[in-house]
Amino acid sequence: MPRPTHKGSTYLPALDGLRALAVGFVVLYHLHVPGFSSGLLGVGVFFTLSGFLITSLLLATRARTGGFELKRFWLARARRLIPAVLLVLGTSLIAAAIAMPDKLAKFSWQALSALFYVNNWYNIGSSDSYFDRFSGPGPFDHLWSLSIEEQFYLFWPLLLGLLLLVFKKRIWVTLVILALALVSFLLLNGVAHAGFDNTRAYEGTDTRAGGLLLGAALAFWWPARARTVSHNQRCTIDVFALAGLGLMVYLIATTPDGSLSLYQNVIALLSIATVAVLIATVVPESLVATVLAIPPLRWIGERSYGIYLWHMPIIAFMPATFRSEKPVTTGIIVVVTTLILSSLSWRYVEDPIRRQGFRKAFTTPRDPEDTLMNHFLAWLIALTTRFTGWLDALQQRVEARAAQTATPEIVTPDTAGPLAQATSSTAPETVPATSGWQLGVPGDTAPEPADVSTGENSPTGDPTPAEAPDPMEVETLSSADMPIDVEAALDEGYLSATETVETPAVSLTKAEPDAPADEAPTDDDATAEIPVARAAADADLEETATVDDAAVDDDATIEIPIMRVVDTPDSMSSEPSSAADHAPSDTGETLGGSEPTPAVGPTDADTVQIPVAIDVEAALDATDFVANEQPVNDAPVLESPVHESPVHESPASPADAETARIPVAPPRPGQPPHGPHGPAPSTPSLRRRRRQSHLIISIVVVAALAVGGLVALGGLHADTPDSLDNASLAEDLPTTPSTRPAGPLLPVTQRRTSCTTVIHIGDSTSIGMNDPDNLPNPADRIAGRYRAVGAKNVITDIQGARSSLELVNGEPNAVTAIQGHLARGERGCWVMAMGINDTANVEVGGQGPVDMRIDRLLGPLKDEQVLWPTVITSPLNQNPAYNNAAMQRFNKALLRACKRYPNLRLYNWAAEARPDWFSDGIHYTPAGYIQRAYRFSIALASVFPATDAPPQGCLLESSGVQTIPPSPTPRPAPTSPQTATPPRQG
Repeated sequence: MPRPTHKGSTYLPALDGLRALAVGFVVLYHLHVPGFSSGLLGVGVFFTLSGFLITSLLLATRARTGGFELKRFWLARARRLIPAVLLVLGTSLIAAAIAMPDKLAKFSWQALSALFYVNNWYNIGSSDSYFDRFSGPGPFDHLWSLSIEEQFYLFWPLLLGLLLLVFKKRIWVTLVILALALVSFLLLNGVAHAGFDNTRAYEGTDTRAGGLLLGAALAFWWPARARTVSHNQRCTIDVFALAGLGLMVYLIATTPDGSLSLYQNVIALLSIATVAVLIATVVPESLVATVLAIPPLRWIGERSYGIYLWHMPIIAFMPATFRSEKPVTTGIIVVVTTLILSSLSWRYVEDPIRRQGFRKAFTTPRDPEDTLMNHFLAWLIALTTRFTGWLDALQQRVEARAAQTATPEIVTPDTAGPLAQATSSTAPETVPATSGWQLGVPGDTAPEPADVSTGENSPTGDPTPAEAPDPMEVETLSSADMPIDVEAALDEGYLSATETVETPAVSLTKAEPDAPADEAPTDDDATAEIPVARAAADADLEETATVDDAAVDDDATIEIPIMRVVDTPDSMSSEPSSAADHAPSDTGETLGGSEPTPAVGPTDADTVQIPVAIDVEAALDATDFVANEQPVNDAPVLESPVHESPVHESPASPADAETARIPVAPPRPGQPPHGPHGPAPSTPSLRRRRRQSHLIISIVVVAALAVGGLVALGGLHADTPDSLDNASLAEDLPTTPSTRPAGPLLPVTQRRTSCTTVIHIGDSTSIGMNDPDNLPNPADRIAGRYRAVGAKNVITDIQGARSSLELVNGEPNAVTAIQGHLARGERGCWVMAMGINDTANVEVGGQGPVDMRIDRLLGPLKDEQVLWPTVITSPLNQNPAYNNAAMQRFNKALLRACKRYPNLRLYNWAAEARPDWFSDGIHYTPAGYIQRAYRFSIALASVFPATDAPPQGCLLESSGVQTIPPSPTPRPAPTSPQTATPPRQG
């Protein structure tokens, strides 16, 4: 989950880690990486996570305001989702118009349905199967899940409000939600059937709502906010969370993507496992949350939405040949390209709109120094700083142990920079306070703040009256713990993140006399936020700068803290005062007694430099960084928040608006006003022009890079292999030698069949053999080839997706078709071009084994002569259910059937098929169909010869065809009726 854009919201980094795992499962599944056969279950993780987060947000908003603020809620969802979707849809369509113009119309309809978030129902209504991917993946095949989530965002707040209105108590509302989830899971099981295509069950909003609702039910009792638990509770939570992670990985690794068990129990179990993990993610001290919160996972998780959107177009535009022949290279290219595009999209398109809204994102200028090179240098410096800081800390620990002292002294490293030396030489022992803030020095000279409890353990997550924090308090941060200013370090000699100075550690605290000291929180994610005021008149959004306990925050947003030098007057009074005495007024004055105390402007001679940590993200977004538009005595002022609950947004109140102001030295004479990253625009008109153009330019550049990348991927090339992986079939022949010669003996062109009637039963692999569009010459088609070897009557009964058991679109299966021919008295030689769909159906959980399916087809034909070609698929195949290893198992089952059916003959088509004859791994090119039809006819003449000797045994190893002779010139259609039965298209 990206860091929240509004104050008071909890950031739970472990949730980003969980998102990273989920999107990783999906990407690896689409790359056909072994061990991730059901990586599509990562979408189920997203569903449960979304239900949990959205319901937590709605309930928190209701507790704060009394309602759901639906307009604001839906607008926030639109800001988050729409920009990236528009970018992906637009660039993919442009690239398709260049690289795949023949598919542009199909992609356009899919994009339109995805834009309005009804893609799942469009796929169901158009019979566009999610699993039937013979022609390879499409760029928008994955957008059905976003449609379900957006439908949930639209209707769930309304339904939730109705449930709360009717049932009042959360226990009853939770029970109703769980009942609805159970109904959804039962509907999922009921709609799915043992067969191949379960798109209706897999993509239906009603059938997939169960995971969303389980997450919503959890939010009522364990909402998405950081909480602290006891040691025993944490251990229990970790045990269940680790079990959930283990179950999740096991289901993804072992469940076939089309297995019926996927709908019967796997999706429900996955949702329950995700709930167990979610419980641990909101306990930052838990083991699971700690592991999921590591920086790489957080970085990926924050960009998981863009990664999910971009990875599928990248895969779809890569040629199938390249993907099949170079799977490792394909994986590397897909992962790298996806990360690059998703990072650019997030940085320059999604995040500006998410933070500022559609209008202000197009009118707020970006810092001219906010470049990729500067980000890289900042990252490099932060990495180096962290390493040197580790070495310094190690050295200090060694020295501390050697000294054997209970209280370690603050040691100044020899490598302290100029700033440390300057501070050491000029800083007084105590720093006076102003405007209600005290720059405290640990010891007896400074009052210390009272203990603060955030109320994270209360049932509602809000501070209890007894534990409510003082809104004027902030966490104490030692100057030695403050991180380095990365960009300033390029120009000036600043202290490193771990360097210390000889002067007492300076902290920034609210003055509270006679209050005990409060230590900095131990939670790694606890932060104090410092709003940065924008100079632009219309930039009313308040950006926050995060001061982390760690020197460098390697989180999902790669926030690199930097340092600013704030000049604080040395002449301010050091006497402690009450909060009321230092409360700032709207005019920038401090209030105390009956008369305002004017602020004293700083000078070069009486100022001390104090490092203040500023979040790099906020600093980069706030281009015109100024302290305050109404400073005291013309001195710029930095506004610091007094205290902000890290749990939820608190109601607006005067206390929330109180800030303390630290005067900052104005620019030296002769220097123009400037922000932290360079001079401000010279004229308002220039500033407006930059505002209006910067986001548009970013979108155009990112879109151009995406289009160019997709088109370039379409030009990748890989050599087609010379042969296919085909397991040899070894037939057990009789040991007694036969006195008859084994055929065939005649040349290929002279072979003729004894069959006068041929009935061809086929699936989609036979459609092209009888299609005028593929084979314009009738002599090249399967019916013409059978006639060329002596058949008088030819009946073709061909139907796509046909199998021996399942019904597709109401069409009869192969068994029903055979029984129909027999009922009409049609007898002869049968060619069974079947098997690939039966094999795939068994692979995805259909009724099996394949031997049973073979018996269903051969049982009615015991008295008929049957030729059955073996089956094969090529590496171009994109559907795991049609993997060639499963086809080889089917061929062995055919060989076993020869012992049960003496009338059966096999032709080993799989041994003769060539890779370049395939168009998509399952179906064939026109040249492949010509070869297939001709070789089938020669095999028929070889196993059921008219004058030649038949082959010994059941299996015909080869047709003997080397080259195909030229097809005869097609003759004009006869004017008189034909005596032969016309070809039939099933």
